[in-house]
Amino acid sequence: MHDARHATIPFEDINAAALAAYPGLLAEWFPAGRLAGHEFQLGDLSGKPGESLSINVSTGKWADFASDAKGGDPISLFAAAFHAGDRVQAARELGQRFGVMGAPAPRPAAPPPAAPAGEDWTPQVPPPPGAPEAPLKSWDHVYAYRDADGAVLRYVVRRDARAGATGAGKRKQILPLTYGVLNGKLGWHHKHASAPRHLYGLDRLSRPKAVIVCEGEKAADAAHRMLPDNPCLTWSAGSNAVRLTDWSPTAGRVVVIWPDADAPGLKAAAEIADVLRGVAKKILFVDTTGLADGFDAADLEVPDPAVWLRERMRDEAPAAAESTVAPTTPAETAAPQPAQAPAARTATPSDPRPPAHDPRDRDQDGVEGNADAPFRCLGYNKGVYYYLSFGHGQVVALPASGHSKNTLLTLAPLYHWESHYAGSRGCNWDMAINSLFQTCHAMGVFDPETALRGRGAWLDEDRAVLHLGDYLMVDGRRVDIKDFATRHVYEMAPSLAAAPAAAPLSAAEAHRLLDLVQMFRWERPMSAYLLAGWCVIAPVCGALRWRPHIWVTSPAGSGKSTLIDEVVKPMLGGMALTVMSVTSEAGVRQRLQSDARPVVFDEAEQEDLASKNRMKGVLYLARAASAEVGAEIIKGTQSQSGAKAYRTRSCFAFSSINVGIEHYADETRITVLGLEKIDGSTPERRSQNTEHWRSLKAMIVATVKPDYVAGMLARTLSLLPTIRANADTFAEAAAQVLGSRRIGDQIGAMLAGAYSLHGGGRLTVDQAREWLVQHDWGELTAADAEKDESRLLATITQEVVRVQIGSNPNASRTIGELLNAARDAVDRDIASDEAAALGRLGIRVHYWPPNPKAADEAHRPGGWGFYVSTSHKQLKALLRDTPWGAGWRRALTTIDGHRRPNGNISFGGVSTPAVWVPFTALSSDAPGTASVAMND
Repeated sequence: MHDARHATIPFEDINAAALAAYPGLLAEWFPAGRLAGHEFQLGDLSGKPGESLSINVSTGKWADFASDAKGGDPISLFAAAFHAGDRVQAARELGQRFGVMGAPAPRPAAPPPAAPAGEDWTPQVPPPPGAPEAPLKSWDHVYAYRDADGAVLRYVVRRDARAGATGAGKRKQILPLTYGVLNGKLGWHHKHASAPRHLYGLDRLSRPKAVIVCEGEKAADAAHRMLPDNPCLTWSAGSNAVRLTDWSPTAGRVVVIWPDADAPGLKAAAEIADVLRGVAKKILFVDTTGLADGFDAADLEVPDPAVWLRERMRDEAPAAAESTVAPTTPAETAAPQPAQAPAARTATPSDPRPPAHDPRDRDQDGVEGNADAPFRCLGYNKGVYYYLSFGHGQVVALPASGHSKNTLLTLAPLYHWESHYAGSRGCNWDMAINSLFQTCHAMGVFDPETALRGRGAWLDEDRAVLHLGDYLMVDGRRVDIKDFATRHVYEMAPSLAAAPAAAPLSAAEAHRLLDLVQMFRWERPMSAYLLAGWCVIAPVCGALRWRPHIWVTSPAGSGKSTLIDEVVKPMLGGMALTVMSVTSEAGVRQRLQSDARPVVFDEAEQEDLASKNRMKGVLYLARAASAEVGAEIIKGTQSQSGAKAYRTRSCFAFSSINVGIEHYADETRITVLGLEKIDGSTPERRSQNTEHWRSLKAMIVATVKPDYVAGMLARTLSLLPTIRANADTFAEAAAQVLGSRRIGDQIGAMLAGAYSLHGGGRLTVDQAREWLVQHDWGELTAADAEKDESRLLATITQEVVRVQIGSNPNASRTIGELLNAARDAVDRDIASDEAAALGRLGIRVHYWPPNPKAADEAHRPGGWGFYVSTSHKQLKALLRDTPWGAGWRRALTTIDGHRRPNGNISFGGVSTPAVWVPFTALSSDAPGTASVAMND
């Protein structure tokens, strides 16, 4: 039967407000309960201790597994525990508690406006995989709401007021931007997420110090810049949405509420305190007395913000005129008393209750409560616990068994441990170790391979960061490593002999590098652009989406050593790792570790099998370093930590007389830049060479100086967003002009670096394409590089075998020669020794008739070709020491015009699977035909 009392009760809003007050609200109702992860547990609805009744603090769903009682929201739980199941009465009481029922209870200002009539809004938070990027370019400020791991959940965007504007432009605009379905349209919309909403700054909560809550994203960011060790958070939608926010991530933390210095700000602060009472470990307030109206964290300009804040911290809530928060009784603010389970439950939601137990609540033995701890707990992984020492600035990894007095003294001095973990005889080390374990468990799994950032250039939340070992340069400003607010871990390391200048080079000054490089005598003029561009981007390779590599080659005496030693190496400004030819892949990888630095591999000759194998490993490392999203290199270890993963972020420069690139994958990642042989055949030319050499050396001496290199690095860092954008633009244009996205990526980054030597503007795809078509890119782009399938056919057809031809039992023929002879014999329908010899090798000439049923001309032609067995013993032997030794079927099926027969093919009495290849595939100038699976 319908209950008319339902008509005026906003059940959804009440549930949202109550859920936002979890788990503190649950601690009021059930003081004997305990928080275990996302579940609040107790014995039953009467409040007895135990684990039979479980309440999810995120969703509100609850179930008593001993009695089968269950529900899906706070109202149903409150009704079952205190109102004999009467949901209407329970909702009315909760509504009055949270101010969402109207008279007679006081309530905050009007909640966010309801959706217009007929509007159907279903938010999707977080956005699903594959969701398009949010439209953010037209906004002055973008605030990304992220989860604890840094993944974007939604946005709030802001447009500043425009001087002289009319209409809406006169005032600032702040709007939510959430992914979801609005009236049937999927996408990003200026709509709020569903309540309870995530806090802004969840990705900062890994910092163990007190949480600071400001009003507004701008204020929270300003506070976080001033106090990087403190997580600075806020909520969305203003002071009226405090109770529509999920505050549970602050459970067990010391929370400092920093209100705006106005009446709405003070009201919001009091309401937040009411929500957090019983949730937070301790609540403090920033006294705004005497500050200008509306003053917030973004307005603070003092020499030491931390000192200013400590001087203004108060235990009492700020006075707020016409407060909308229900007054609390003295008992509610008193120190919590030991929990006692009542014999009969008659409590109401406003009864004073001690806070629920939280594993992060460590009054005496928790590092989190010690503001002076000289280290930070980072987390754990596979039995290893990780700490960041503020003393030496490096990560300390300790296995569980390695936590002893001596190792703990490497994290903090003795007085720290004795003052926080006092025992009867000095420090209680068991208590200290237990505290470390529990704190690391609360921090979660720590992955050093993704979290650690070594020396080099990085992008960190759109900030250009240059890690120089002992300090950082962030957007051109020097920052101590320990003072940088970030979710990554920048370790202290030996200082790099590189630092950007205070003032970047001008465009005219920067262009001198290109002028210098063009003075070298290149086989192709565009090589100078690519080398100059590589010198620009290589020092910031960690911030690139694609990292191109180069290989400088020339005959002896052509200036290669001068180019590398006097131009390339100095222009890298101490950022590079320079190694010689005897260096192995493991040596480079272990020396780099988490650094993002260019690598100069000098004299990369491959004169014997050992050096060839060594360079093969180095080339594999360079191949893996090309893409930012490239795969990890994983190496096994003999330690308890198991396999170790490496991710290399380097641009490589090789130099040698001979180029040792064999594979197509390397040809498309390494651009070969060749210098011409110096012609000294006549006295006149030798004189010209001498004069040119003097001019070149003078240009090098005048240009490549430390201040020039430092100014170039400063210029590159200041233009980093533009260089990244132009790299994408050049890559797109080159893909259109040259027909390959891989080639576009490879030269796009270098051309973006070269273009930055002219100016700092952003290019359009049309502009980049127009410039590209004006130049010759032959042999510089691997556009004509021989692909793997062509290499496979060349390897097979060039093999020399001994066969019986007529009366000669030891005739030497290439397989290609046998194919041509066998084709003529098969065409004339006569037996031949060549066809028989091919059959014994797993190859058979065959005419494939045209397919009249094909849908188009590209699939219709047939013609002469040959079957290649995909498992024949002789072919396995022939290809054993090649890249196709483990299998060659995949390569055969990428050949234009190949066909796949329905069954096995007979080769000299042996029947195996095979692929048919047209003879046109052996001719580089013959037109190919499309691949099709044949079923006729």
